[in-house]
Order: sequence, then structure tokens, then C-alpha cells
Amino acid sequence: RIQQPKPAADDAPPEKGPRKRGKRPGKPRTAKMKREKKAAARAKEAAAEEEAEGEEGGAEEKEERSGPSAKERGRSKAVGGDGKEVAPEEEDKYLDSRVFVRGLPPGTDEKAVRKIFAGKGDIRSVKLVVNTRGEFRGCAFVTFSTEAHAMAALDLDGSEFKERELTVKKAAPPVKAPNLQVFLGGLPFNADEKTLRKDFSECGKIAKFRMLSNPKTGKFKGSAFVTYEDQKGVDAALKYDGTEYGGGKLVCRLGDPQG
Repeated sequence: RIQQPKPAADDAPPEKGPRKRGKRPGKPRTAKMKREKKAAARAKEAAAEEEAEGEEGGAEEKEERSGPSAKERGRSKAVGGDGKEVAPEEEDKYLDSRVFVRGLPPGTDEKAVRKIFAGKGDIRSVKLVVNTRGEFRGCAFVTFSTEAHAMAALDLDGSEFKERELTVKKAAPPVKAPNLQVFLGGLPFNADEKTLRKDFSECGKIAKFRMLSNPKTGKFKGSAFVTYEDQKGVDAALKYDGTEYGGGKLVCRLGDPQG
């Protein structure tokens, strides 16, 4: 057989050396730019913390508690040691015994949070803060049985968990959203929305107005809900309770926003 000639040394392919890394596009990163980037990240975390604490009384007070819908998945809820949800009214009894922790890595669950605070006291519940899509936001509320246990947990401020520095502080009480809804009863059955809006807008600027009607006949039932934009409107409207309006006795009382 005819053998192929071996390639000469000059014809051998060149050996591959370490590939040189190309220059980063744009301006070279300076130490100042790195510091600014870190400061921006810290500011973003602080903003997320404030927003999470604010959600305690605002959005979360209004969220629906129906089945496993998108809203249910996107709701922060307190979970007890048995894995069951703790009722908000039960949580409110221990507002002085809560701490807020941020800096938790993605994938952290209630069990991991309990391990972090193990030894600091009896933990009643853990509430992971999630966004509207149900994604963990890196922070949580931990409720202890006593305020003394919560104070002991503050020793973990500045500690590390999975190479992340944790911030642990006393949780601020949730801010309750003001009830700006007023129920109106004793209204004339022939009243129309335009007239009612005009009359009750004298108390304050109206954000929402809803007249109640009979589901079978569609006729006005003589009652309505009016939501004002501020507390002044509510206070002014409540003063008309028991007064005469349209030939009848007017009923004005606070409505139930959850109803």
C-alpha cells in the first residue's frame, strides 16, 4: 500500500495557547464605579425593605383569601411551626414580638429561616415576603412568643447566611389602611347617581360611588356605598347620619371595604 507522507514540522498546525480576553466595551471600570454600584445595590435592598414593611398594612390587608389563584400565590402569609397559615388577627397579638430580616438568598424557605433563628426563642410564625408573582424578595418577618425573644434575635444582625450578610431589626407595626368608605341608607328609590354624586360630593372628593340594586328587578334599593379620597370627606358625610334627605331619614355609617 502507498503510505501518505508525514507532514513536515513547518506544516504542523500551530499549538493553541491561552486565548486573550477582549477588552470590555465602554469605559473601563474604576474603583469609584464599583463603589457606586455597591451603593446602588444597597439602596435597592433598603427600598425593598421599606416597601415590604409597608405592604403589611396596605396591599396585604386588601388581598383576597380565595383558592390557589394567582393572587393567593402572590400573597405573603405567616406560617406556623405546623406548616399551616396563621390568621392575621392572631398575628396582631404579637406585633411587639416580631423582627424583620433581609439579605436572605433566593430559595430560602420557612424552615431555613427557623434554623437561622433557632436558639433565640420560641418562634410562632415566619412570613416570607413575596411579590405579586409569588417570587421571594429576600426578606421575611419572624414572630416570637415574647418580646424578649425578639430582642435576643437582634444579635443576628450583621451575621452571615450562605455568604450573605443579614440585616435583622425590630419590625415596625403594620400601618392600617384608612377606611374611606361610607354606607348610605334611606335614600329615595327614585334617586339617580348623578344627583347623589353631586349632593355627597359636597362632603369631599369622591373616588368611587356604587348604588345597590335588586338583582332580580334591577331597581334601586335605596342604599349605596361612597368612597372618598381622604378622611375629611368621610367625617363630613358621617355627620349627616339621622338627618332628613329626600323625604326620608338618612343613614350614614362606615362601610366594610372587605365586604
